[in-house]
Amino acid sequence: ESKKLKLKLNNKLSKKNDSKNGSTEILFLNTKLYHEYNFKGESLYFNSKNSTLPNNVINYKGQVDLKPFSLILDVDLEKLDLLKIINKNSIIIELIKSEIFFNENVNILISLKSPNIQNQKILKNLILNLNVDQGMINLDKSNLELNKMGFLELNMTNLNFIDGELILNGEFTVKLNNSKKFFQLLQTPKKYRKDINEININFDLNIQKKELRFNNFLIDDLEPHEQIDQMIRSFNSERVVFNNFIGRHHNF
Repeated sequence: ESKKLKLKLNNKLSKKNDSKNGSTEILFLNTKLYHEYNFKGESLYFNSKNSTLPNNVINYKGQVDLKPFSLILDVDLEKLDLLKIINKNSIIIELIKSEIFFNENVNILISLKSPNIQNQKILKNLILNLNVDQGMINLDKSNLELNKMGFLELNMTNLNFIDGELILNGEFTVKLNNSKKFFQLLQTPKKYRKDINEININFDLNIQKKELRFNNFLIDDLEPHEQIDQMIRSFNSERVVFNNFIGRHHNF
């Protein structure tokens, strides 16, 4: 136990024949992480029990394979602040910036789920997938629900360092069941508003600067035209900061 960090760690392990089972409890500040685990061959399986975070509830389970190393982790949170995840000082961003994941011998699949996105009225039911595969990182198949509008899914994504900055490039698909509400969200001029079902957008997100840039649109499989190009130029000319973009539309 560390008095300075007020960290308490309890671990219990029992062995029977070739089976190893145990439990671990970690207590620090207002956080309690408790899970049971067992070893099978070169694999470790674990499952949380009654774990809590400050003002939040967490459940997690996963598998670690040692030879070669791989991690599968499923995390469920009662609620989540989306902007804190992409904060340049967040644990996830710091780990990525350390380049520990850009290793051909590391394979990781983390799935983070939360039904409640804090400080948002239009975003809910988040599934965030972080896939590290032989030195490549993507967020493919991540998705969330756009309340009363449809849902959004990420695909063909790549997370890379470019000129010393962390850039997420990829495409997201917006499938709509209420295009009128969606146009209100984007503050699209009425002369450009038409009923649409699906939008595919290629984008770049500078995570450190939180700058979001749209590269091109594809709407309902129609060929791009001048009006779409004008919308992209208008959007990018604002040098949109991601958290400001999310924040200013949170009342829809």
